[in-house]
Amino acid sequence: MNWLEVKVDTAPAGLDAVSERLEALGVTGLVIDDEADFHDFLEHNHQYWDYVDDALMQEKRGLSRVTFYLPDDADGEKLLSDARAALSALEQANPACAPIHVAVGKMADSDWENNWKQFYKPMEIGERLIVIPEWESANVPAGRAALVLNPGLTFGTGSHATTRLCLTPAHPPSARSPAMPFRSPAPPRRRACTGSCPRRRRAQSAARRPRCR
Repeated sequence: MNWLEVKVDTAPAGLDAVSERLEALGVTGLVIDDEADFHDFLEHNHQYWDYVDDALMQEKRGLSRVTFYLPDDADGEKLLSDARAALSALEQANPACAPIHVAVGKMADSDWENNWKQFYKPMEIGERLIVIPEWESANVPAGRAALVLNPGLTFGTGSHATTRLCLTPAHPPSARSPAMPFRSPAPPRRRACTGSCPRRRRAQSAARRPRCR
């Protein structure tokens, strides 16, 4: 199925009114872009970002838009016509919403969930490791161990600098075949005493005893 991408530009004061009119028609899945909300996020969420690209700042400048998608068929065209009429009436009745501009584009259907995989290729890390996504077939260079994985929320893609720094010193044993998936050795166990540990209680008791001189 193909889709109609409908972008409705309005004044910042008209975002709520436009959204309400569209929802009353049965339009769902609205995407609202508001420059004020964008700057509010930046101001109150410094822990989530340390740099904002100039291109993104330019894209958000003056942006006040509601975006939604309709099926590219007779039903979608009918709903689009109803939306145009409702928004035109809103613009006439509420000057605070003006101007309202509707732009329509067409989008081919796509597998959004998996399309990103085409950009994730095997990558060599350090001197001994190569990370390979499980859907890729790659020849493992001599002297390297393959880490085959399905990137997700836990590991990600492995391309982030912090992940690469963690993986770089993790050299597999030389006896292991380079083509075998790599597992880092388990760290040595160390015994730590807590407040309830008998050894710790005995040590504390001994420390409190008076010493004879």
